[in-house]
Amino acid sequence: MCPIEWETVGEEHWLIQSRCGECGTWHAEVMTNEEAKRFDLTLARQSTEIALGIARIDREQMTAEIDRFVAALDLDLIDAADFGRSCHPSDGTRIDAPERRSR
Repeated sequence: MCPIEWETVGEEHWLIQSRCGECGTWHAEVMTNEEAKRFDLTLARQSTEIALGIARIDREQMTAEIDRFVAALDLDLIDAADFGRSCHPSDGTRIDAPERRSR
């Protein structure tokens, strides 16, 4: 369940409406300030875990991408000409890329 909406109910309670991301079911619960505080701390911890997981996956994907790029450079599958401009910057006329060398 993920809290979607919340509002105070008096000075000592919160109404928290949560939704299940898997099935879409909604649930409403009234919590004391202390319960809401613990709930908030749990959510913060879980959010941190998710953010760390995303960062780890991003690093792994970037590392794999760099490894493929380096391998392509090592095998002369790409070179600087593959990254040159194809148009003249001021008037947009096409500039032919230099001939690729034999591999």
